[in-house]
Amino acid sequence: MDVDWNDASLYRSGLIAGARDALDLLSRSTVYHIDLTIPEDYSPLRGREQIRYVNRTGSPLEEIILRFYHNPMPYYTGSVLAASVGGEEVEPLNEMERGVVRLRLPTPLPDGEEILVDLQFEAEITSWSSGDYFGMIGYLSDLVVLDKFYPVIPVHEDGAWRVDEFQENGDQGYLEASFYLVRVTAPGDHDIVATGKEIDRTETGDTQTVTYAAGPVREFYLAASNAFTLASDTLDETVVRSYASRKRAAGGRRALQYAVNALKSFSRRLGPYPYTEFELVSVPMFHGGMEYPGVVAIALTNYTAMRKEKLEEFVAHEVAHQWFYNVVGSDQVQEPWLDESLAQYATRLYYLDVRGAEAAEEYAQGDWGTRWSRVGKANIPIGMPSRDYSAREYTAIVYGRGAVFIQELEMLMGEDHFKKFLRDYCDSHMWKIATAGSFRELAEKQCECDLTQLFEEWVTSPHAGSSRLSPPPPSPRLLPP
Repeated sequence: MDVDWNDASLYRSGLIAGARDALDLLSRSTVYHIDLTIPEDYSPLRGREQIRYVNRTGSPLEEIILRFYHNPMPYYTGSVLAASVGGEEVEPLNEMERGVVRLRLPTPLPDGEEILVDLQFEAEITSWSSGDYFGMIGYLSDLVVLDKFYPVIPVHEDGAWRVDEFQENGDQGYLEASFYLVRVTAPGDHDIVATGKEIDRTETGDTQTVTYAAGPVREFYLAASNAFTLASDTLDETVVRSYASRKRAAGGRRALQYAVNALKSFSRRLGPYPYTEFELVSVPMFHGGMEYPGVVAIALTNYTAMRKEKLEEFVAHEVAHQWFYNVVGSDQVQEPWLDESLAQYATRLYYLDVRGAEAAEEYAQGDWGTRWSRVGKANIPIGMPSRDYSAREYTAIVYGRGAVFIQELEMLMGEDHFKKFLRDYCDSHMWKIATAGSFRELAEKQCECDLTQLFEEWVTSPHAGSSRLSPPPPSPRLLPP
């Protein structure tokens, strides 16, 4: 795309007025320009990707690492076919088994300097019948869902690129806030649900080409179908849309109302929702829901009248992730509690605001308590990496015990101090990456107290691990610079 990499006007309409100071980040952020073609039979996907990368590592770089996060799974194969760096062709080194692509730089990139990476990539995706473990990328006869379908630059920290092996527990991506300009060519009869704001559209014959601008965001997500029905509403500066299949239209309308209520609750407590659009989409995933910037995907099994209580819970939780994962970033692989435990706690706040104290307590006891009880309420630390938990432990501790810890912290700090702390935490970490250390430091500053004992008991205690149910898998790996 022939546009100025620092043209902030492209992203302005996607941000509410009070969030547009985030455009100041554009000149020093990673920017992705992606041209994607989705064929009528959905696979293979072919695209061109240009990345403006600014070296903020503190030292010169001799190579840039790209990740295909879904690559280790059998239902998706992505590879870089050709690449150039700074206008000079380089040989992409595809390490397919790890989803890693190495690009050696013609000359080292000094700290503070930027470089343009130009890629041609291809991705094969399969239908859900082929066994997608998570159900977050793939297609059916009338629906395609694309989660992390493109190569992305991972976080560089402590002198190395973060390359985590695939894990069955938790989320795979650990990403900085970036800006995206994505042009999608797709069948003309499809409704496209995507991260960001539509800024351009052309239609030619049976195809459509739609351009989305998004930023700051942690990633870009897309779903498209010719079988969606739409329900929509407006909350202040934000248009809220809910997409579901026609036979689940009533569930789509329920999801819309839950989302509006959640956005209203969390905007008041955590800070305004930053985007002018928010979308929900019903897809056949194997989990209850999944968060993306400006979009949440909810499993279609929750759209029946019999599952409306679970639908409300999942929508509230995933909407909370717009703050705890996207606005406030964190290392979802090494410190998953910083997004999942906080999203669980925030779901209780949703019930408190929308349905009252009794409903909030019922949710906490029924969800947090039930999850934690699955491991006998063992004192397993909530602060371990995802891979150090068994599958049974992960949801019990990170979602269950972790949420109880946040409530314990509120009780220790006092409701007023905690409420101010939570808002300050979101404000001070906006578009940054929070850590357990920065979370604790800010809490101690607010309450003027020492939280060592509480954090040792719940988050970091080496003694709590004695009640583990299974030995931990290997630690994640770093790629040296």
